[in-house]
Amino acid sequence: MSTIKDTYRFYITLPMQPEIEVFPSNDSLKWKQSPYKDECFFRKELDSELIIDDRQLFKTLWTMQKDKCRCNVLPFRMSKNCCGVVDEDFYKGIFALVDGEWNIDRCRLTIKPRLTDQYSCLLRSWEDEKNFLEIEDSNACFITYIGQQLHSPL
Repeated sequence: MSTIKDTYRFYITLPMQPEIEVFPSNDSLKWKQSPYKDECFFRKELDSELIIDDRQLFKTLWTMQKDKCRCNVLPFRMSKNCCGVVDEDFYKGIFALVDGEWNIDRCRLTIKPRLTDQYSCLLRSWEDEKNFLEIEDSNACFITYIGQQLHSPL
């Protein structure tokens, strides 16, 4: 029987550092695929909280959480190995440190990543009122049939 360590890899990106692999101590993961509110599209979300109990990583994240960076979010990514075929971007999300449950005595962080998918940008701004007739840019870029770009003030 395979474990989540055989199937998934977990990565976060700390500020000003390259992406690092993390090793949650979960035995299993639960997924939820459900329609978004009353809309006709579905979103696949990780329904499990991840348990991070690496002491060094906990110390780094705890320091960030106590500092002015508390509201920062950390990019999170999961890759999935299915029969030797690896999907590097199987799941993308963010860690918001304010979402975590911090157990200082056991150096354990329990946190559920927030999903970022193809709908995230749209959902963040779709209730903002926009006037599409109002033009903000004073320049327009035109591409002619022969491939030349002309910049023309409107």
